[in-house]
Amino acid sequence: MSLEIIQIIEDDHLQASLIDREVRKAGFRTNVAYDGKTGLADVRRLRPSLVLLDVMLPELDGHDVCRRLCED
Repeated sequence: MSLEIIQIIEDDHLQASLIDREVRKAGFRTNVAYDGKTGLADVRRLRPSLVLLDVMLPELDGHDVCRRLCED
């Protein structure tokens, strides 16, 4: 049985690491991106079950990432 993927988009490396660790402990696979542009590409490629999205991000902010995902 494959584990569901949770996409983490967080530019603070420490925060991303803490979230990643806790989500993995809960039994999920994770993918971490540190900017909005990379995170958006990862979501489109991986089709995760859940996206944990920071609002203030480099490249594209969280609002723009969310808006573009809704348009998809």
